[in-house]
Amino acid sequence: MNFYDIACEAACAVNLPAKTREDILKAIAGQATKAPGLSELTEEEIYQGLLTREKQGSTGFGNGIAIPHARFEKATGF
Repeated sequence: MNFYDIACEAACAVNLPAKTREDILKAIAGQATKAPGLSELTEEEIYQGLLTREKQGSTGFGNGIAIPHARFEKATGF
């Protein structure tokens, strides 16, 4: 599987204007709504899913690198 085959360019962003974990997750949720596979979800649903997943265990690797993610029943794609 090639990352470029599953990533949605419209949902990608760099230099998000957020500092706290919550603000970063909200910004990610806003970007994620642009992905076709998440069109059935609201920004708030995505944010809550990401927040719930982070509470189970951090998705951070260190040095400012993390891969926040969550599963959604209503998702139709990556």
